[in-house]
Amino acid sequence: MVARDKKRAFSTTQKNQILYQQNNKCGKCHKPLDMRAIEYHHIKPWSAGGRTITVNGAALCPTCHKIIGHEERLKEQEKPVGKQTKSSSKSGATTKPRTSKKKVSPIEEYDRSVKKMNRDINKSLDRIFKL
Repeated sequence: MVARDKKRAFSTTQKNQILYQQNNKCGKCHKPLDMRAIEYHHIKPWSAGGRTITVNGAALCPTCHKIIGHEERLKEQEKPVGKQTKSSSKSGATTKPRTSKKKVSPIEEYDRSVKKMNRDINKSLDRIFKL
């Protein structure tokens, strides 16, 4: 069983931070968001242990949120269960199949840039407070 964050919904403060970081645009299609119809998405799903924190959140238009949710459910259904390769079948060990370089979605790209920005801010703060 996956350990889940106790809080599933993003707080108002977190929602405002996510919107500010995305310049009030959808995290997938980058179109301006209608403030009456914003949906907030866990980049790493809450059900898979994703935390309810701003770096794991994205503001999306309803259409993109449905598309992403559908894609995630499809991926979950398509996951292979312990495939064996020819070389490992003799020993009984399981290995991951080789995959080609995966395309990075705009949300993953955004998540990486936010994490990098947070690391840079923390380094700067450490330097400031060491003085």
